[in-house]
Amino acid sequence: MGAGASVSDDNISKEKAKEIAREHWNEDLWNEKAAGADSMPATQWDQLVKEKGVKKSVKDYRRLKRLGKGAYGVVDLVRRRDGELFVMKIVKDDTVVTKNNHVQSSFGEAKILSELNHPNIVGLADYFVEGKYLLLILEYCDSGDLKIRITTAAKKQRQFHETQVMDWFVQMCFAMEYLHERKLAHRDIKPQNVFLTRRNKIVKLGDLGVTRKLDSTLESMKTMVGTPYYMAPELAQGKGYNLSNDVWALGCVLAETMLLQVPFPARDFMSLVEKITKDKHLPIPAVYSDNVRSLVDWMLNKKAIERPTVAQVLERDFVQSHIQGFIKRYSESAEKAGGKDAKEKERLKQEALKQQIAAGDGEVQKLKEQIMKEADAGKKGDLEKQLQSKREEIIKTNQELHSSVHISDEDRAMSTIIEKATKKR
Repeated sequence: MGAGASVSDDNISKEKAKEIAREHWNEDLWNEKAAGADSMPATQWDQLVKEKGVKKSVKDYRRLKRLGKGAYGVVDLVRRRDGELFVMKIVKDDTVVTKNNHVQSSFGEAKILSELNHPNIVGLADYFVEGKYLLLILEYCDSGDLKIRITTAAKKQRQFHETQVMDWFVQMCFAMEYLHERKLAHRDIKPQNVFLTRRNKIVKLGDLGVTRKLDSTLESMKTMVGTPYYMAPELAQGKGYNLSNDVWALGCVLAETMLLQVPFPARDFMSLVEKITKDKHLPIPAVYSDNVRSLVDWMLNKKAIERPTVAQVLERDFVQSHIQGFIKRYSESAEKAGGKDAKEKERLKQEALKQQIAAGDGEVQKLKEQIMKEADAGKKGDLEKQLQSKREEIIKTNQELHSSVHISDEDRAMSTIIEKATKKR
């Protein structure tokens, strides 16, 4: 019955137990064990799960690399027992996620993500509770995030081609339209939350930890969340939050992919507020068309009421024209990638990579045993360096295998994106 306990002090509520058990929920069994009460001891719940269902565990995953750490938890790249790579986000169960006085249970992210299904949104593979921690098992995007791409381009002083910029942008719009149609505001759109797969071709919007459903499309949430550089003027002025704030943030991301820096740079928060509310964004380089520059201006309108919806952005003639080109380019590349020779080549590659990983795991285990036995500090240090090097090698091999194994999945995802894009014409 479910996947492990959700502990609130020493008890678990019936409502939380239902969230955890999902399709395994058994009302009669709960009433029998809890004697009709709305809660039961956490220890009793744990025992019930062990008896009636297979308890999912963090032990089913091996941590390969720490990807990030914040005030509310950690994010790791992990490998499941079957070899699949995922991103594991670990947060304290029922820890409040507070950003500028906004409070939301960490379980909210899991509940929202579990209901979403779109090729341009990072998928939730699973979620469960381990002790006092909520574990989110998320889809792994093998090409990193958009911020990394922007930072790298800025260092090399290389502008992205407008076609590439718009390919990313329209996919972000597809994801945002999907959320907004469901009255979901993302509230923290930024390049760090835009993830890339398929050699930077497929874009996925992630980190929906501060997403919130609006009871009315026009309702304003009187809280300010998100990253300050992408904050809309009305939020900077302490006004309520609605879907148009996401459009502003999306406009900032579009501008940043061309500027290779934030559109409103500032020394401190007060200077940033001044710029966002009164100044125009940094000018988009002349290498880009008037059409894309006017699109940025439209989305970065200081007056929220005059800002377009995501649906209106997608209906714009310039964007429609680009979508047609997007469909043609990626339809052709999908056809080329699906040949028998290409599939056989990838199959052979995967077998070789699996053998490398197995051999590497064996070498890691041997090195760990040697380190445990070694008394000489100098030799022990050398062995630890070898161990770290071998672990990094295994991570790269795992990532390469993941990319190869999921080519067909990504082909299907791109086909779905093309299908959805066709409907936007």
